[in-house]
Amino acid sequence: MAVVDLEIIEAFRERFARAQASDVFDLPWGFVLLQRDFPDSHDHNRVVVNSVASSAEILSTVDDAMGGADLRHRQITVIDDALGLDLTNDLLSAGYEREAITTMIYRGAPAGRPEHKVEAVSLDTLRPALMRDWKVLLPASTVEVHAQLVDRTHLYACGAEVTRLVVFEGDEIAARIDFYFDPESGIAQLENLFTHPDLATQSR
Repeated sequence: MAVVDLEIIEAFRERFARAQASDVFDLPWGFVLLQRDFPDSHDHNRVVVNSVASSAEILSTVDDAMGGADLRHRQITVIDDALGLDLTNDLLSAGYEREAITTMIYRGAPAGRPEHKVEAVSLDTLRPALMRDWKVLLPASTVEVHAQLVDRTHLYACGAEVTRLVVFEGDEIAARIDFYFDPESGIAQLENLFTHPDLATQSR
């Protein structure tokens, strides 16, 4: 992946994240994102590191910022792979878990027509499927947490043009995906692909 592609993509990701926040605090080495209406959404309440900083400074800032907002979780996103690897041991020692996020660019031929009918739906139509999927992904969480993770999705439209695409199996949503388009950069992004565990094997 070319450096220029990464820079364009990361610029969009930052605009997208900032547009959904209720509070943004800039730091010498990154920024803090907070979303008061959805405190259980980790993606909307985190500290982003986009330049060199010490692990001690990062950890102190995270505790001050997220603890000051009465958040129960702590999340750090490190943009640069090399810096992330350098910080890994210290963050693991502090009790964090490491998760790698991979960005993929499609450069192949235009996709053919889908085998199944794909429809754009409203968030109201999609909501039952979102609740179903979060219950599967986070079975130990409360209904209130699941509801926050569902309802936060209306924020996505603050940062991009959003189309929610689904495939039905009868009256049930068998598959879904979010399509984001950023007019400023021309980037189109696909996120949140899910298939119904009981219906995925029924359709061909």
